[in-house]
Amino acid sequence: MKFSKLIIKNFRSIGSEGLEINFPKDRNLTAIVGANASGKTNVLSALGIVLGMYPFSRFSPEDTDFFSKKSETELLIELYLDPPIVDHDVYRKGYTIAGFRYRAARYKVGERKGTLRDEHYCFDENGNTILKPQRIFRRKSQPDDGVDNTPKPILVSDQAWKLGDLFYLDPPTLERFFDKTTGWSPLGRLFEIYRDDFEADHNVYSHDGKTTMTSKEAFEKFSRNLAGILRTTKLSYIETGLSTRIREYLGNTSDQPLRVEFSLPSHKELFERWVALQISEHSGLPALPIERLGSGYRALLRLAVLETLLDMREGEHTSILLIEEPEMYLHVHLRRYFYQVLRRLAERGHQIIYTTHSPEFIDLAEPHEIVRLHRKPGDSTISKQVAVSTKLDFRRVKQKLRRMGNEEVVFANHAILTEGQDDKGIIEELLVRRGVDPDVHSISIINCDGTGQIKDYIHLCSELGVDFYVVHDRDDDSNKDIKKRNDQIAGAVSEANQSNPSLHVYNPTLEATMGTEKKKGNLDHLLELLGDKSYEDIRTTFPDLIKPIEEFVKSRGLKIEAKFGERDD
Repeated sequence: MKFSKLIIKNFRSIGSEGLEINFPKDRNLTAIVGANASGKTNVLSALGIVLGMYPFSRFSPEDTDFFSKKSETELLIELYLDPPIVDHDVYRKGYTIAGFRYRAARYKVGERKGTLRDEHYCFDENGNTILKPQRIFRRKSQPDDGVDNTPKPILVSDQAWKLGDLFYLDPPTLERFFDKTTGWSPLGRLFEIYRDDFEADHNVYSHDGKTTMTSKEAFEKFSRNLAGILRTTKLSYIETGLSTRIREYLGNTSDQPLRVEFSLPSHKELFERWVALQISEHSGLPALPIERLGSGYRALLRLAVLETLLDMREGEHTSILLIEEPEMYLHVHLRRYFYQVLRRLAERGHQIIYTTHSPEFIDLAEPHEIVRLHRKPGDSTISKQVAVSTKLDFRRVKQKLRRMGNEEVVFANHAILTEGQDDKGIIEELLVRRGVDPDVHSISIINCDGTGQIKDYIHLCSELGVDFYVVHDRDDDSNKDIKKRNDQIAGAVSEANQSNPSLHVYNPTLEATMGTEKKKGNLDHLLELLGDKSYEDIRTTFPDLIKPIEEFVKSRGLKIEAKFGERDD
């Protein structure tokens, strides 16, 4: 474990009241989920900024980096470490780095009033910026002779590398993933391992079975020979012609005249440019360079490079990976496989934090690895994590969700919990006719597979911070078992303590509100009763039917679009 807590204030979608994420001690894997524009990328960017990792190593804040452009308020990012970094100064006096802090604000007084400034320092157990002397001052009888001996703050850039290799992988950086010459890229790091080893003396080459030399020497020699092979008589003639004419143009008649030559590759240029990754599907096909591969193949290669790199560096030090949407370009089976790879890497000590929209990258059996973000338009991003003391059996609930195909509820802004497929179908139809598209508003309408299962879904939504609304039938509650069931659902809703109304009970049933009874092929029968009626016609014909729709839409402040059956003239 490397991180224990992240605090962000006044950064992009996160307001001055702040957002706090706690990382569980016994896990190195964290999934950040939420709807689009909820702030997932901003949280990942804040981590990259406070760690000083590429592409944020030279981050300079602009007005748009402050929440609502409020640059007069301090922007703050604090990352707490567990365990802390222990080091010592030039006097061998020890100190403890409890975390990293990045903050930016405008000067409020003085000549630089109004100018943006930022700080990127380490802090101690008490939250104070750590200062240390830069050199030893030995002359006791004389005053300090220079400002270089004044204690200065410890820069994060001098300490973050001690946490291990840092990788930030988002869509733009993925496009440069295979750049061998960029030190931040996984392929660049993997290539460095080979390049450093190539120059070692244990790599030898025998040209004729008799003469043995190191591989490095052999490569330099053969590179010179290659230059000699390329320099033909015709090439020399062209160079001489160019040189002569340029000298004539310039009037150059010195003893060391100007000369024009073709640049031929040196051994270093050959090594850097022409040792490249390519792939051949079988021996009968030519090898293709990376840039000619499809996005899916490139996604597989990224995964292979990443896993190979971390395997080869095993035992040296661990890594920190910040990944935005690892599911990109992968089909469902490979998404599941990639998730298992990330889990194995986390178990080996690498810390991995990623954003995702894919159920394949979420394991409800490990709920403390999930951070849910939510944001209403214009509001600040808020976070929700499952309480450490939770009593909900997430493994059991996970199986229920999988059986019913309800994994999407983890990603929803709102969940309408119904007791069966008939209720789900009618509620969805009524929402659409009301002018509320469930997909636009990130609403999951869930078939809980019976009223007996609704409690678990209520508890799940409550733990994850998913706004929910329950719709079920009262049925014949003169039956004590049915009454007990209804009371338990009402109790679970009350215990969740949501700020909005969260329960509607059809009395006695959904079918009764539509003047019918449950029949074979019930959903088709109920939809036939709705026919092509507009929402206003349904309101008139079945007033009790639309009550939960009205309450849900109004209490959640959902925007109404064009209504079913109406023309937009």
